[in-house]
Amino acid sequence: SNMITSVYSGSSSIIAKALQYINRNYKDKITLTDIENNLNVNGSYFSSLFRHEMGITFTEYLNQVKIDYACQLLETTNLSIIDISLATGYEDQSYFTKVFKKCTGETPKQHRNKAANQIEQ
Repeated sequence: SNMITSVYSGSSSIIAKALQYINRNYKDKITLTDIENNLNVNGSYFSSLFRHEMGITFTEYLNQVKIDYACQLLETTNLSIIDISLATGYEDQSYFTKVFKKCTGETPKQHRNKAANQIEQ
């Protein structure tokens, strides 16, 4: 996920700082208000700038970073789905599963099983 920050080549220091903040804190529950407070920026301005610079919304980006980390955990650990949900900053496992499926097209359990099958082959 830190690669995403290093690939950002836009001109906005606000977005660069936001990406650094997200990549450092994605395991916690991060809100737009956290970004506003940490970067001293207006939320509406930040949201529209983020979408313009990144091509996706702040929430979509944050979820993608979290789900990428969840995929790593599913593939490399035996942590339960609820523990992975908590480790990626989602307090509600069913919401985590919904976001995971939206981002990957499969449930966390399906992803883990697919990864396990690929290792066996």
